[in-house]
Amino acid sequence: MGDTVLTIENEASFKAALKKEINLFVGAGFSILAENKIGQTLPTGQELVDELCAEFSESGLSGQQLPLVSQVIKSKDRIRFNEFLKKRFIVGDYDERYDTISKFSIARIFTTNIDDLLGKVFEKASGKYLNDLILQGATFRDITAVEYLPLHGSVTYPNTDFTFTPIEIASAFSNNPTQFQYLVSCLNKSPTVFLGYSLQDAGALQSLNTTFSSGPQDKARWIQLRQRDAAAESYFRSLGFQIIIGDTDALLDFFANESQNIDPKQAQELTAKDFGSGGIPTLQQTAGHLEKLLCPC
Repeated sequence: MGDTVLTIENEASFKAALKKEINLFVGAGFSILAENKIGQTLPTGQELVDELCAEFSESGLSGQQLPLVSQVIKSKDRIRFNEFLKKRFIVGDYDERYDTISKFSIARIFTTNIDDLLGKVFEKASGKYLNDLILQGATFRDITAVEYLPLHGSVTYPNTDFTFTPIEIASAFSNNPTQFQYLVSCLNKSPTVFLGYSLQDAGALQSLNTTFSSGPQDKARWIQLRQRDAAAESYFRSLGFQIIIGDTDALLDFFANESQNIDPKQAQELTAKDFGSGGIPTLQQTAGHLEKLLCPC
């Protein structure tokens, strides 16, 4: 369990949103207590840069940011780049406290991560499932669905190609304006909490903020910072964020404790009729069944 004390501005409102309806916007720091198939913890952005530079013998790129490093390496060997990332980010095990997240009233999850951590969490959840917006589109009046949008791609996709380079990131939403409009619309529908981001992500968050705050801001937004930083706190408050201070370990402790206040009678077992897709299994469920068939050990 975490030793860091978690502090949340307007904590009562945050807890109320978790029980009523909230969006999660998840970055790399959120998944650091999960491991891949060979027991490696999932890396943050800078850790991934170091690994890519070592794997592809690009020591000259050390210290550069992930989009730049990805651009250079991917331009030289796209197939191997994607294969490396897929192997690195398929989750083999994770801290059991992640499972408590599914007990809250989460309407939508947006992520810049490519791992399948949340897919595995919701695969075990009772009464809920992840609906991948890219593969299956939005649901209609399906209260069991948690809308899920992996903005950079996912290791669960059959044709794996990840959006990491500057050109790909810049063109992602311009090539799919409907997806971007949906994202903006959802951020204006419910309170949103941004987890696992750092000040290095500030440019992207500011760009997003400028777009979805063009009208009146009537939905609360929180952002998690690992530790106190006066400059970062001032910066994010200027963008309209309320601040959560604490690392992922402390955050999972908070979720685990708060989940005990959820009425277990609200949980229910899913049947085919509960799914807006007509009972069609999710990609995560299908992948799980295939894995058991291919590797029954």
